[in-house]
Amino acid sequence: MNSAPNSTYISGSASRWLIAGLAAIVMLIVLFYIEEDVRGKIAWNKFKRAAEANGEKFNLADVIPPPVPDEENFAMTPLLSAALDYEPSSGGVHRRDANAYQHLSNIRINLGRASGNARAPEMGGENTLVDLKAAADFYRGNASYPQSASSADAGEVVLTALNKFAPDLEELREASAHRPYSRFPIDYGHEPSFAILLPHLAELKGIGLVCDLRVVAELETHRTADAFADLQLGFRMADSVHGEPILIDHLVRLALLNAALQGVREGLARQAWTDANLVDFEKYLASIDLLVDYKQTMRGERNLNLAGIDFLRRHSSKSGSFMSASDKSTDHALTLMPSGWYYRNMVLIADCYQIYLLPSVNESNRTVSPKLGDVMLRELGKRPTGPYNIFAKMLIPAYNKASQRSARTQTLVDEARIACALERYRMEHNDFPDALTALVPQFIPKIPNDLFDGQPLRYQKNPDGTYILYSIGWNQRDDGGITVRTSGSTPHMDPNNGDWVWTCPAK
Repeated sequence: MNSAPNSTYISGSASRWLIAGLAAIVMLIVLFYIEEDVRGKIAWNKFKRAAEANGEKFNLADVIPPPVPDEENFAMTPLLSAALDYEPSSGGVHRRDANAYQHLSNIRINLGRASGNARAPEMGGENTLVDLKAAADFYRGNASYPQSASSADAGEVVLTALNKFAPDLEELREASAHRPYSRFPIDYGHEPSFAILLPHLAELKGIGLVCDLRVVAELETHRTADAFADLQLGFRMADSVHGEPILIDHLVRLALLNAALQGVREGLARQAWTDANLVDFEKYLASIDLLVDYKQTMRGERNLNLAGIDFLRRHSSKSGSFMSASDKSTDHALTLMPSGWYYRNMVLIADCYQIYLLPSVNESNRTVSPKLGDVMLRELGKRPTGPYNIFAKMLIPAYNKASQRSARTQTLVDEARIACALERYRMEHNDFPDALTALVPQFIPKIPNDLFDGQPLRYQKNPDGTYILYSIGWNQRDDGGITVRTSGSTPHMDPNNGDWVWTCPAK
């Protein structure tokens, strides 16, 4: 008779205990989030204060280059301004002048297809000369370019094809003469920062390659003055992104410089450059300091990384724009991350820059340390993947070789300076010197040092009257001027092994 009331009492008591238990769990979760948020923010603020006391700046505004007047801005010449003349739309971007942008995008050395199996032109490099005959085969019969006479030699065929862009290049030369600065109107305020659009880079690279291939064709057809003018414009295209605080901009500049240096090599191989040309090249190349540029770029990239992580902290529901579209489970997990975990990632990311990525280059002594990047990857790899390092493990490994690529191009720049001085010496003495000291100070103020041991770059005069210049390279070992090539169907210079060599191939 009394069992029902007792059962009701027990049931009610269990419900109260269940509610109390759930409330306790909720409270523990709330306390967990509060503690993680507070601890993470304290860790970030502590790190930031210590780094700022040593001169570091972490705001995005600190790395954005200042604007320049449009009339003095090379980037705002009508041809180039179309690259970033757009407005956001639901489908991506809306080009305000689609025809102008299409015209700019079509300034390329590889439009259309030639008949047969002809491949698109390549700019040579790694101590080889451009295969003009192969380039001419690509342009012959290619409806995307003007055609020369069937009897024309390779240089004329290439030059006739690329004269399609002569008016555009003339506009850029005129702009270069009257617009000393270059600032592309990049939307640095776009959020998230890792989705900032940079469509101008592909267009600049396209124009630069047109200039550089024209240089080779003009040298081949004995138009040295025209080749010098086009090479100057090629260097200007590389300089047009100088100062942009994003790593991909810096890497495109390196690519443009490498392609332009091929033009210097081609003229040296043909003994085509005048003494005045060589003086101008050496003066320009001496002004390039890619180690300083590396440090500025990496600080900019760091601040963009931090701004992007902070955006995700504030808008965790939008984390899918950062993660792989196929990794939905991770996207959902990120929406539950406490703010403190984002701060912890920011600390680790900034710490990797401070301890490894920035110190790997000493711009004052002009030295580079190859080992720091590998140490960074090992230390990062020792950490089990977790909420405190998930973003750091995704982002940081991509930056490990940035110092190598900067050092490689700076070495080529330095070697090209010496090569110009050697050619001037040869023109005066009808032979190359036995040692580089003979070049100083008449032909070059000082022999650039090897970035890996601080010694002057190595030089060997060969018995046949040729020479090689080299750096001991990334392995920090003098291999006697030997270049190591990778294996595979398309072998190329192995930047990790052997020496970094400059030779001037005989034509």
